[in-house]
Amino acid sequence: MTRTGTSTRPTALALAVSTVPTAALLSLSAPAREAHAAETPEAVAGKGFLYFMGLARQHVMYRETGSLLPFESRASGASPVLVTGALYALSERLLMSLDNETTFYPDRASETWTATGPTFDGFVLTSPVLQRNGFSLQQSKTQVLGHYRVQGQTFGVGGAALRTQSFKRYSFTPGPDNAVATPTDTTVEESIAELLLDAGVALESEQVRGQATHYSLRATSSVPVWRRLTNTTAPQAAFSGQRGFDLAVEGRYSRALADKVHAGVWGSWSMARRGQQTLGGTLEMPRSRLDSLGCGVELLWKL
Repeated sequence: MTRTGTSTRPTALALAVSTVPTAALLSLSAPAREAHAAETPEAVAGKGFLYFMGLARQHVMYRETGSLLPFESRASGASPVLVTGALYALSERLLMSLDNETTFYPDRASETWTATGPTFDGFVLTSPVLQRNGFSLQQSKTQVLGHYRVQGQTFGVGGAALRTQSFKRYSFTPGPDNAVATPTDTTVEESIAELLLDAGVALESEQVRGQATHYSLRATSSVPVWRRLTNTTAPQAAFSGQRGFDLAVEGRYSRALADKVHAGVWGSWSMARRGQQTLGGTLEMPRSRLDSLGCGVELLWKL
């Protein structure tokens, strides 16, 4: 039997209407698919790098200022350092860097102690020089930072750093007034360990593999949240004062030697200030400032 009154064949209008929602859904889902593709491991696999510093030298200037006794000490020197690290791409928006700086062989420098007043510990001075001695500084710093993309190649960075320092003083020579009489054959060692929280900004081109050049620039400020200082002249005392801050700027630039290998230069400037602390009214951790300037050449790769 044949049905009458209605047609079972779809009209052109019905076909057009039925295809509109499908086309709209496909067009709406395309950006989502593209955004998802950008977050896949394949999209970030080529980013990031490892690096190794072949030759680097760091110049340091260290200063202490006493409060219980009116003195100031100054020392400066330069030592070779070994700098290693890596940059990892976790996603399109998030990177992670791991950096380490270690003194390879500490320089044998000199330190001069001067009085900041006309008298010192009851001595009337004819010369401001209290004593001179040999000085060396061994230090290591490991820093982990997260880089969050703000826009383009601009990142906000934040993380933490662990730093150890060992100051060694030896070959003491008294000043003209003999106001300080440390035996010549004495060796005094001061050890510091601290944990710092870091925050700052960075410019990072992110990629070595397949690129003709790479560059980065990073500026950070840090505050100590845990600190211990001991000195062999008073081994029973441990100072824990955390007052102070760090400022640092670091940059690097490299050019391709091959598709996956770059050679370039690295430079850094940093300043660390720490506040004064006393124990028992007789022992003092003086106020201090450490300025560092480093430069070197490096090899970067992404296999």
